[in-house]
Formats: sequence, C-alpha cells, structure tokens
Amino acid sequence: MTIVFLCSCLEPGKDGVGDYTRKLASELIKHGHQVAAISLNDKNIDEDIKGLQTSDGTEISVLRLAAKQSLGTNVLKAKEFIDAFNPGWISLQYVPYGFNDKGLPFGLAKELGKLTKGRRFNIMFHEMWIGISVISPLKHKITGFMQRRIANSLVKVLKPHFIATTNLLYKLILKRMIGAEAEILPLFSNIPIAPLNKTFRDAIFNQLRIEEEESEKWHLVGIFGNLYPEAELESTLTDQLSIVEKENKHLAIIGFGNINEQGLSEFHKLEKLFEGKVKFLHLGIQPEDKISNLLQILNLGISCTPSQHIGKSGVFATMKLHSLQVILPKGDILPEYDSQIKDYNLSFVQRPANEWGVSHIAVQFEQLLAAHSASNKGVITVK
Repeated sequence: MTIVFLCSCLEPGKDGVGDYTRKLASELIKHGHQVAAISLNDKNIDEDIKGLQTSDGTEISVLRLAAKQSLGTNVLKAKEFIDAFNPGWISLQYVPYGFNDKGLPFGLAKELGKLTKGRRFNIMFHEMWIGISVISPLKHKITGFMQRRIANSLVKVLKPHFIATTNLLYKLILKRMIGAEAEILPLFSNIPIAPLNKTFRDAIFNQLRIEEEESEKWHLVGIFGNLYPEAELESTLTDQLSIVEKENKHLAIIGFGNINEQGLSEFHKLEKLFEGKVKFLHLGIQPEDKISNLLQILNLGISCTPSQHIGKSGVFATMKLHSLQVILPKGDILPEYDSQIKDYNLSFVQRPANEWGVSHIAVQFEQLLAAHSASNKGVITVK
C-alpha cells in the first residue's frame, strides 16, 4: 500500500504525535509499504523542508510546512506532494492544539477537503475535545463545544473510510456525541528495549546513595513524564511505603522524562511530605537507551494518565513493553463512562509485552487499511 500521513509537526522529540507518526511510518516501510509524512503546521521551522527523516534506521520521505504560512498555502503545497506521491490512503493524525494554539482550528476541514478527491481517507483522533464530562469546568465545556463541532466537520467533509482512536473512552464519546463509529488503535512504546548497562545502573544507585550490597533491600518505583495533582500520588506512595515496610525494605522514587514547572513542583511537594521515609531522585530528560535501562531496573511504575485514557499513553505503553507492573492513579473520575470502561481496561492492561510495541500496532493498522480497501461500505457518516 501507498500511504501519506498528515500531522501538525515533525520536529523530532518536540511533538508526541509527530514522533508517533514517524515511528509508525518507519515500521510500515519495513513491512514493504510506500509511506511519506507531511506536517501542515510546523512551528519549529522558518522555511519549508522537503527531505528525509530517519526512525529506527529507516528513511522516511517528509514535507515539513512552516506554521507562519497560511493553512491554505500549506494545503496547496501538500497537494502537490501528495499528487506526485500518489497514495492510495491519506491518514490524518489529529490533535486540535497541533493545528491551532487555542485548540480551535476553524477551517481545517474545508482546506483538507481539497486533498481527499480520489483517495481513501482515515482520521486518527489522538485528541478530540475537552469538557467531555458533566463535572468538567464550564470554560472547558464551552471550548469543547466548539472543538466538537470542528471534529464533526472533519468527519462530514473528509468522509473517512474509517476512524481510529486510542482508547475506549474516545470511541464511546465519538459515537455518543457525533454518531461516528471508531476502531481502537492503542499507542505503542516509542522506546525500544536496550541492552542493560551496568555502569549506568551503578550510577543510579550511587545518586540514591544506596550501596551495592544493600540494593536488594530497596524497592524502586518510577514516575515517567509529567506529574499532575489530580493523580493523587500522595495516597499511592503511602500505600507503597506501607507495603515495602511490611517486607522490611525501603522505598525510592525515581522521576525521569519531560516534566513541566507544575509537575516538578508536585514532585518536590511529595519529596517534602515523605522526607526521611522515602528517597527521591529526578533525572529529567534522558536518552532512549537510558530510559530503557531505568525501566528494566525498576520494581514498579506509576502512570499519571487516568485509567480512562490509558490507551493514549505512550508512557504506559513503554512501561508495559518493558514488562513492568504499572499502578494507575486513583483520581480523575468520569461518572458517565467509568463503568463502561472498567471491564475493557481490566483485559486491555493485561496484554502481553510484545503487543505494546510498534510492530504489533503497525500490523493492526495494516489490517484496518486492507479491510477498508476491500470493503464496499463506503465512507462514515455522522449526525
């Protein structure tokens, strides 16, 4: 198959959806497909870039279009590229805030409609709209109402042959709110398993001031990425401290990955609350091989992504790929959806480690494309 991915940004390491797109494209190329990617609103460049990007040793043809130009201009440039590449499928990797700073990309559907003629189209909703619950703040509900209308217009105008999203919550919302059926295609780990590096392991224990002969007496818990007050980690850490004390062990918390100012403040808050009882260490952003090594020496991981959204968490997928047991946060209840999602998640989180890798998800994506290429069902309609 011949596929062109559309996303907002393709700056490596600066955009989660862009990194996802590049890695999925790379894997599909390894499977024998012709694949290219276009970023339509790339804020990390001043001028357009047409060339190659590399992911996992595979080169991908890309067109990066600078955000300072109008969307209409960028779509015309994208059309020239697409017409020359002549794909059978176009796949839009959609996040509203990627196409507009306020998450309100008005006019996006109309412009993208210029690309659909004669081609099969797929929309992957990485995000849809905010304010989805009765308990959501009024401000979120107002913004979410407009975002929902934009999502609805994307489906109406682009007439996708199938829609995908990362988790059951979004599937339920798409059906309930705009009447669109969606397939679930969970995120995969962006970080492969790296060979163990004893020197790095020893350096971690040294920073924690744990002697080698004492290492077996410590229970290491990792928090990968940002922290949120809503995750109620104080309660989670209290439970973990109680468990390890019963085993006559000690508890250490290791934070790593990208974290914002609020998240770092939350980390230091926990550090103060458990002073003298728990050791804390935050390593910040690390190379992929070191993150993999960290995950392999941890006893437990904590995900700050609410359980309802767990399929959209690359962090959760990365921990599971590394066969790490993961605790989900207790906070962030969505009363309208929790009961429907609970049973699904019980089986979802038990998937074997290999099913959290990009190869497994790429095969699922291929199967969806193949099924809808052969199908005569036509396009999706919405309310």
